Amino acid sequence: CSRREEEAEEEDERPAARSVGKRVTEMQRILIAGKGSVKVSQSIGKKMEGFDPKKMETGVRFLGSFDVDAPDIRLPEVAFVGRSNVGKSSMLNSLTRSKIAVTSRTPGRTQRVNLFAYKNDRGRVISIADLPGFGYASVSKQVQSGISGQLTGYLETRQRLDLVVLLIDPRLPQQPADRDVMTLLYDKEIPFVIVGTKADKLSANEIETYFRRYEKEVGLEEGQLIAYSSSSGEGRKFLWKVINDALFADAMESNAGEGDEDED
Repeated sequence: CSRREEEAEEEDERPAARSVGKRVTEMQRILIAGKGSVKVSQSIGKKMEGFDPKKMETGVRFLGSFDVDAPDIRLPEVAFVGRSNVGKSSMLNSLTRSKIAVTSRTPGRTQRVNLFAYKNDRGRVISIADLPGFGYASVSKQVQSGISGQLTGYLETRQRLDLVVLLIDPRLPQQPADRDVMTLLYDKEIPFVIVGTKADKLSANEIETYFRRYEKEVGLEEGQLIAYSSSSGEGRKFLWKVINDALFADAMESNAGEGDEDED
């Protein structure tokens, strides 16, 4: 059993894991200044017509695909971002236990902002933003430039963005595109956590080696890079706790988490 398998199996979190949630909660209190207003076009209004979070059933609702001008639905929001082949769609499906994201053998298919509403068993409703994947070489430079502009524009102007989950491949050294996103998030003082995907493809020794290397590269303390496996669900419970700590820091008990509510 690796040090990160305990995240999904046990109620007691490791001290290093707890420090991640604490850090996110503290970062969430930073006030982001200088954000622009979000324009809502008539076509976007039609896609959102009839949406009422209070009347929404438990589960996921697709709200639409948008460019930078995604509507503000006045819900706590977590955004997921990562390079095009990092397994973002599979992770979102695993995290929500639904098919909210379309997986594809061809990376780079997500080229707009896909917005979802998610309601858990306790009635809490959040916004989930699936941001365009970036850095895929087979996509034309023009498309890559457009994706970069959409991503930057969304992160810079989104008024209710409580947390960004940056997905990385821990088997690789830090990639320039990942570093650029981190720099933007730091510059804009947007709270974020980093998740290493495809943990099931690594042995316990490889997890220790690759994760610790990446943590040193980006200046994280040991144990702060979250391991996640879409196949086994490893890390799901802990990631939900981190998300809820960021989105509902003032409204929830310190030991409450989506994993506690939503586990079978």
